[in-house]
Amino acid sequence: MAKVFDASEKVYPYLRDYHNLLWMRCMFNPAIKCDYINNNLVECFNAWGRDIKDLPIDQLADKIREMIMELFRKRRMIGERFTGIILPFVIHQLNAKTRGLGHLKAKASADWSGEVKNANKEDERHVVKTLTHECKCLQWQHTGKPCDHALAFINVLQARNFVNMEDYVHEYYSVSRFRAAYEGVIEPLTDKNQWPHVDTGFVLRPPIPIGKKKGAGRTRKQRIKSWWEGGSRKGSLNKCKKCEEVGHREAGCPQNGTKKRKSRGKKNQSPWFDVSVSNAVPSTPTKSKNDATCSSPGAVTRSQAAAQASPGPVTRSQAATPPPKPPTKEKKKKMTPKRKKLSDL
Repeated sequence: MAKVFDASEKVYPYLRDYHNLLWMRCMFNPAIKCDYINNNLVECFNAWGRDIKDLPIDQLADKIREMIMELFRKRRMIGERFTGIILPFVIHQLNAKTRGLGHLKAKASADWSGEVKNANKEDERHVVKTLTHECKCLQWQHTGKPCDHALAFINVLQARNFVNMEDYVHEYYSVSRFRAAYEGVIEPLTDKNQWPHVDTGFVLRPPIPIGKKKGAGRTRKQRIKSWWEGGSRKGSLNKCKKCEEVGHREAGCPQNGTKKRKSRGKKNQSPWFDVSVSNAVPSTPTKSKNDATCSSPGAVTRSQAAAQASPGPVTRSQAATPPPKPPTKEKKKKMTPKRKKLSDL
């Protein structure tokens, strides 16, 4: 942010006056462990209840309660099968990340601290401390999982003696926390007919439609995805597959260049044939030293006409080829007289 503030003096007052909330992840409370910041949980819940969105409000709430009741029971059964301190999928995820850290070079100053340097960026170097689970990039403190710099330093320690990965993960990802999250039991309920009747003193009516009248047909259940989510909604920007830029498609990409127009001349016309003279022999093209293109052959001379009249001595290849056959006359079809009908007789 120091580079942003140095670029313009108006940035810091604008962010201070109009964006006073904590929008920088480095300023979040490290006690709240969260390894990602997005709305995937909301999208999963919407897809989970996609088939029941058209139910009335009371039936919708009862159906969601029933689905969550079954989900909690399944998660309790899964938690009973877990062994160890940390969740198995978290340990598997960290072990998979340790295989692609060849660009990080770690040097230990002690068995619990060291520095990690990035080979691709000479100016980047971070300090890692395994006792307090800290790294200068602040990712380990905010997520509770070892960052890439911490994993590179743990690999150095693991080369000397055995290292247990569970010792470097926060208790937030423990099996005990997982079991405690789904320990509560959602009580089952009877059907609507057995619910106690409550007199509210008024009749609840549906809301009055405002604006455009609702069209006929079933309402849409799936939301329209935008182009960056893989959808192609109407009015969205198109993304080119060739240059991967937004605003045009592959057919209208500026990298394609100008297209050559097709010639409108005859298909079998030779470029050296002079149409103005009938029964002319094609002349040989002549090229000048300065011009790479061939010039026009011009009119047929007397020598060319004489060469056409006297073809010269016959070669062996010409003698071997048989002379062309004269064109045969088409035979006329015989017309048979029409038979007279019995009525005419």
